[in-house]
Amino acid sequence: MLDEETFQFINRLVSRVRNERVFEFVTEEWKKNKSKYKRRWDTPARRIFGNVLREVFRQSFPSVDHKTSVYVEGEGTPPSWARPYKLFGSTGVYPDLGVLKPRKIAIELDHSERGSGLKMALAKASFNVLSGDWECCFVLFYNENGKLSLDGEKETEIRNIYEEQFNTRIFLFSKEPQTPHLG
Repeated sequence: MLDEETFQFINRLVSRVRNERVFEFVTEEWKKNKSKYKRRWDTPARRIFGNVLREVFRQSFPSVDHKTSVYVEGEGTPPSWARPYKLFGSTGVYPDLGVLKPRKIAIELDHSERGSGLKMALAKASFNVLSGDWECCFVLFYNENGKLSLDGEKETEIRNIYEEQFNTRIFLFSKEPQTPHLG
């Protein structure tokens, strides 16, 4: 179960991502510079979302040092995080983003035009919590074509299992329709 402080933090983060259309910005950056990122969407996503996460973290937890508390995959491991153990042949569980204090919060980022991408993001999220390395996980998923839904009967059942058993919340983002400029 999420405490009020964590709930407010993630709501601030989600609101900021929605209001600033961060997923669309990441996708535009990636499409413009695919060769720079070796065709990997997650490289610019982690960098851009990492900056947003640090800003929201500083606003939400002003007395906690963000340099030792915020983790962004690919930017090195903060000294306050003990290296994880071996798990199914790999070294621990590394989410895209993480908060180490005041709670261990994993954040998975992903995107897709199909539901298979969301299923993979959920699988990674469950390992974050099941490993014991993270207390809760948030999946921020960009639905590129707007056709995915979390509201069907089976999706609602699965989402409830994730929330209750894996302390994981799913946030689905879609491209905002563009309002034509009439001038």
